Amino acid sequence: MSTAKQQHHATSDRISNLPLNVTQQILECLPLQQAARTSVLLKYWRNKWASTSKLILDESFAKCICEKKTKPSDKLLAYNKAVTDILLSHVGPIGKFVLYIPSWIPKKTDFSSWLRFVYDNGVNDITTNDDRSLYRNVPTCLFSFVRLTHLTLLNCNFGSLSPTFRGFPCLISLEIDITYTYYSRGDALTNLISKCPLPERLHLSFYISSGNMTIRAPKLLEFILRAQKVIDVSLVATRAIEFDLQVFNFSDFTSPKMFPKFLTRLQALELIDIALNYDSNISLVLCLLLSSPNLERLRIKAANDEAESDGQLSQFDDTYIFQHLKIIHLVGITGLSNELKLIRFLLACSPVLEKITIELSTKIGGAEEQVNFFKELNQYRRASTNVEMIFKT
Repeated sequence: MSTAKQQHHATSDRISNLPLNVTQQILECLPLQQAARTSVLLKYWRNKWASTSKLILDESFAKCICEKKTKPSDKLLAYNKAVTDILLSHVGPIGKFVLYIPSWIPKKTDFSSWLRFVYDNGVNDITTNDDRSLYRNVPTCLFSFVRLTHLTLLNCNFGSLSPTFRGFPCLISLEIDITYTYYSRGDALTNLISKCPLPERLHLSFYISSGNMTIRAPKLLEFILRAQKVIDVSLVATRAIEFDLQVFNFSDFTSPKMFPKFLTRLQALELIDIALNYDSNISLVLCLLLSSPNLERLRIKAANDEAESDGQLSQFDDTYIFQHLKIIHLVGITGLSNELKLIRFLLACSPVLEKITIELSTKIGGAEEQVNFFKELNQYRRASTNVEMIFKT
């Protein structure tokens, strides 16, 4: 045997002797269309991709399938065939399934059969991203998938949930991105969240809240909220022994002493694109902060909203103590009165704070205004003697 053939044979043997779990990990790192092409490399790889536990049919997958098609009908035919062939060729359980529905697919087209197929094959982690969401509600079949532990609904739209909806008893991670908020119902979202008793990770994203929405999630470890303005949102606190429900509306708060400490497990809180010039939003921030006694990390990205303040600012009480807050990151700060009061409050009430990073918005003005802003912040009382203050422009 020649040297070249010997080297090839040795390499083939090393690949063929890889443990199955290692092979699966390699394939799961590849885009699905590339993983399928490994079948032509060596006999060992033939159809190994068909047993991968992760089926990621995302936007890049759709573009790859339809890149040479120009007519919508040809794109639809190619996409339908590709997804159907992948599902029918798959062998073994499916752990994670990501499905992207392009905007050019007719709004009446239903893909529930694909979701039911993967659920019947053991899936517990589903992500849907429907670019037709202006016209389509979340597929109703999803709400019968009681074994789900992770659910991500991107570009989604909610109608009324079925009265037979029993909830997701195993769900520990829920991410909801409502693009067309004005088509969605706050009570549907409330109903969904209230019937998920175990979520440790909750991500909510909408432009302006629609209707009365209640958040009940006492086991949260991570909460990310993306909302420019929050209207008619309530928090529900559950007493550990009596299980009585108490509803608190953000707009009712004038003193931190009235806030319930019900997010006792929450360690990380992120608020994205929230307009801090709205006093109702400041009340929301206070409510979440003072309801989270074990919070360790806080990140707030302020929205650059030109609107005027919508009322009288809630009072900050600097006698409150955040005993575990170590990291604060504030982005898009413009020097608003509300923002300054919030920063002063956080510095005065965080005795174990290690680092606070403040990134200024481009709207704050020139160098002189920025310097004056930094000078004012440096005068604020700090409860932590070791805090590192980082300013970025």
